[in-house]
Amino acid sequence: PTDVPADTPRDAPADARPDGGDPRWVRLPGLPEDCDVELAQNPGALFSPTWASCGSGCSKLVVPPGASVVPSVGFYDESGFFWVSLPGEGQNGALVEQRTTHMAWRTLDQDVCALFTLALGGGYTAYEVLRFAPDDVNLMYHSPTAALTTPTEPALTLRAPEDFPSGSVFQNLRASAEGFAAVIAPLGEVLLFTGGTPRRFGTRGSAAPGSPQLLQLVGDHVLWAEWEMEVRLVHNSPAQETEVFYEVPGVRLIGLSTDGRDIAWIQCYGWDGGNCDRTELWTAPYVREAAALAPRRVGDIIGASGTVGFGRYVRRPTLESVEAIDLATGAVSRYELVGLGEIAVIISMLPVYVGPDETAFAVRTEVGGPLTLVRLSFDAFE
Repeated sequence: PTDVPADTPRDAPADARPDGGDPRWVRLPGLPEDCDVELAQNPGALFSPTWASCGSGCSKLVVPPGASVVPSVGFYDESGFFWVSLPGEGQNGALVEQRTTHMAWRTLDQDVCALFTLALGGGYTAYEVLRFAPDDVNLMYHSPTAALTTPTEPALTLRAPEDFPSGSVFQNLRASAEGFAAVIAPLGEVLLFTGGTPRRFGTRGSAAPGSPQLLQLVGDHVLWAEWEMEVRLVHNSPAQETEVFYEVPGVRLIGLSTDGRDIAWIQCYGWDGGNCDRTELWTAPYVREAAALAPRRVGDIIGASGTVGFGRYVRRPTLESVEAIDLATGAVSRYELVGLGEIAVIISMLPVYVGPDETAFAVRTEVGGPLTLVRLSFDAFE
């Protein structure tokens, strides 16, 4: 086992202190007049990530008063990125990397307008601003992650009811250098935006009209699990119609994840409407064509689904432990969270991100306290 990751300060200050400068707020371009979302051109003035050791191979984000990690948003794109909710009037947040705050925003009236979700991939960030009233407008932005402090016009603007039903939101957002993809909820369709053109898949009458879940995007290739009476894997790209990617009659395929290197999923046998008799972890090298897919059984698995990253399938089997499964060998290693504070409960259902050397989860270490981020080095797994 190793000690705290090498890029983590061993003598972290007691508070995560911003640089104290002027955030230099600018209004996000392309918004309706009554929608006030602002980006900071100097986001480091609002939040600066600071880390403290929390045991062997463990580092914990020092969360200032009023801030909290958002457990459902995180990505690995050359580094680990995560969303921190910041204190203040209205909605305030920051997109934070291990050492840098890349983006910060504020919305004074979140009943009218809010930054709803974001995603990273291929050096780009996609984010959605949702205007709720008096009519629904979804504005999608797509920018190089390195240039987020220079706001751009929306890449796509959709209005209700012309473009989608009122009350719709984009969920499970994914980004790449080519564009972005999302599930349109509750409509149950997939939106893919590449080359300046939006396309909708998984529609009624298509080869996969069921509910799309666990959306994945690699370049302009989008995959998802289609939930109906069966659960199967389907896919799409701008050059093709929706088609089945992989299915096993009578078996539910759940826990889909890919990092563009490997694909992994869980096969559920004997589903009785609430539980599986048996579950197995399966994997295949990532491919774009269904005919080229080469599925391989890794081994039996019990409990939670996970996330693929750099040859591992990482998951939370209990509220106090993290497990990494080697996709090549099936070998399992585990990290037990102990001694982090008053309590140590993993809040995020899935890893916030999985990197080549570490993974991260949102954790609560005090009863009623904020969520923080814990980074765990794979060298410390046993």
